[in-house]
Amino acid sequence: MAYEGILANALITAIASGCFLYVAAEVRRRRVRADSRSLAAVLLFGILGVHLAGAALRQVVAFVGAGDPAVLRVEAAIFYVVVIPATLSIVPLAYMATWALTGRMAVTRAVTAFFLLVCAIAIGSVYVDGITGPDLSFWASEWAIGNPVAKACLGLVTLTAFAAGAILIRAGRTLPNDAARRARLIGWSCIIYYAAFVGDALGGPGVWLLAERTVMAVAALIGYRAYFGAATDARADASPSGD
Repeated sequence: MAYEGILANALITAIASGCFLYVAAEVRRRRVRADSRSLAAVLLFGILGVHLAGAALRQVVAFVGAGDPAVLRVEAAIFYVVVIPATLSIVPLAYMATWALTGRMAVTRAVTAFFLLVCAIAIGSVYVDGITGPDLSFWASEWAIGNPVAKACLGLVTLTAFAAGAILIRAGRTLPNDAARRARLIGWSCIIYYAAFVGDALGGPGVWLLAERTVMAVAALIGYRAYFGAATDARADASPSGD
């Protein structure tokens, strides 16, 4: 069986990764100060970029190995590493959304700590019980998480991500013009990304898989517009200053 579709998958995933990493680097370098106002956004986009970079690398390894037991062990090891950023992306997003909702640093820190704990439980559960697979097709190599605790934690993370995106969009109604635009676009970027993430997790025909990875790249571009649109003021932000 030919697996050339895996390379197309890896290429589009790598492009999406590059988009997120570029946004994180540009936010850090060009427009924001080195404090918690900027750190949450830099971490969010950077973590998503690292996650997709690992996913792209795993597909390349799967294509090269194509069922070789030694290569399968390498691919599984990459999956274990990728689980970390895939889960931790909720932490900076929860930070931004909680601040936008409450405006209270103590609450924001408590919620952030809670999701760090949830992520630790999810990652630990995956490592303890392991993964199954891979399910190798023309378009992708997929592994599955069987631990019910990990699944519950990841479900909570995903639902929270949608809620956090909605909170940021809603926060845009009450913030000053530039901060409102930024909050709305970050919210939409996250909702679109996690919608594609859920579609990817549920599986489907190969063309849909490529479309979902393309949508992730679009989400990164929306995140870029949040910070570098024509009307955006570098001094405005929807996340706390930490001062």
